[in-house]
Formats: sequence, C-alpha cells, structure tokens
Amino acid sequence: MTTQAKIGHGSTFAIKAGSPAQFVDVAEVTSITPPNMTRDAVDATHTASPDGWREFIPGLKDAGEVTIEFNFVPGSPSTQLLIDAFNADEPVECQITFPDGSPATVWSFEAIVTGLEFEAPVDDKMTGTATFKITGKPTLS
Repeated sequence: MTTQAKIGHGSTFAIKAGSPAQFVDVAEVTSITPPNMTRDAVDATHTASPDGWREFIPGLKDAGEVTIEFNFVPGSPSTQLLIDAFNADEPVECQITFPDGSPATVWSFEAIVTGLEFEAPVDDKMTGTATFKITGKPTLS
C-alpha cells in the first residue's frame, strides 16, 4: 500500500479577531504542535476487586496545549494579534487548518495564551513561540 503521509507545509494557525470577528492567520508560522490530549484514569479499586488487581474507570479529558513557533517580526500585525490574545481576559477562538485536500481538515478550539516568548539572537533569525491552553472540547472536522 502506498503511504498517505503528508508534510506540514501549508498548515495554518488562526485566531478569531476584529470586528466583525473573523479568523486571522498568524504569519510565518514554522511549526504547529496540535492538541496533546490526555484522560485521567480514576482508581475504582475496592475490597472485592477480582484477585487483588486494581480497577480503573475513565475520568475527565483534557485537550492539553497547542504550541506554535514562528518568525518574529516586531511590530507586525501577527505579533500584535498574539499579544492581544495573550492580554485577553476571555478564551480566544483558534483553528489549525491542515493541507490535506478540499475541504481541508480543521481543528477548532477555544484557548487562553499561557506563554508568549520571543528570541532575537545576534547571528540567526528572530523567532517566537506561543503556547495555548485549550479550554473545553476541541473539534476536528
């Protein structure tokens, strides 16, 4: 069977902003780490658990975080978009669009920006990293 693997080139990360609100792509994204979902395992062991083995039931789900890396362009609209999202007192709507065909697959979620870092090395391009903590259930469509 021939592989269906694809590279991430063409993927986009967008934040809903403006009036009227619409999704705005963050420019010059170099890497996107999609949601890293986890689920709690709740210990439900009791005194009559068969043969003394622990028993577990599924617990709450956590959509985790999304991280993007980008070329930092001071004063750019994308830098301001990220700073505004960081300063927001409410979660922001975000989406990752994958270049997998038409229609493209989109991962949508609400998140708060928990980290925004910039680097300006003397001998390399300036870069940035933004970390988004997802709140609630993300959707993949």
